[in-house]
Amino acid sequence: MSTESIASARPSTVTAAFWLWIVEAILSVVFGIIVVAVAASTPAVTDLSGSQRDTAVGVLIGVAVVFIVVAVIRGLIAFAMRRGRNWARIVLTVLAALSIVATVVQGGGAGWLLWVSVVLAVVAVVLMFVPASNAWFRRGAATTTAPSAA
Repeated sequence: MSTESIASARPSTVTAAFWLWIVEAILSVVFGIIVVAVAASTPAVTDLSGSQRDTAVGVLIGVAVVFIVVAVIRGLIAFAMRRGRNWARIVLTVLAALSIVATVVQGGGAGWLLWVSVVLAVVAVVLMFVPASNAWFRRGAATTTAPSAA
C-alpha cells in the first residue's frame, strides 16, 4: 500500500487533530518566548536587586525552556499520532490533561494565548477519539505504513 493511499484512508478527524497539535505546539513555543520577553521586563522583576533579578530571570528562562521543550515533544508525537500510533494518541491526551490542570491551578492568569492552546488541545483530543478516529487507531494503521524512500 502506498503512503499516498494510507494518507487518503486516514480520517479527516485525525488529520485535523494533527494540525491542531502542530498549531498548539507553535503557540506554546511563542508563549514560552513571551514569558521571558514580557515577564522579565515587568516591575515585579526589574525592581528587584541584582542577584534577585538574576534569579527571577533565570526562573523565567527555565519556565520558557520547559514550555518550548514540551511543545516540541508534543509536535513530534503528533507525527506519530497521524501515522496511527495509538501510544501517541494516549501520550497527547495525558499531556493535554496535564496542561489543563496546570492552567487551572495557576489560575489561567498567564493570558489568552495559553487558553487558546488549551482549547486547541481539548478539540484535538476530542477529534482523536471520535468514532472514525477510533477505527483508524484500532485497525493499526501504523503497521500498514509503507517505509519511506531513502
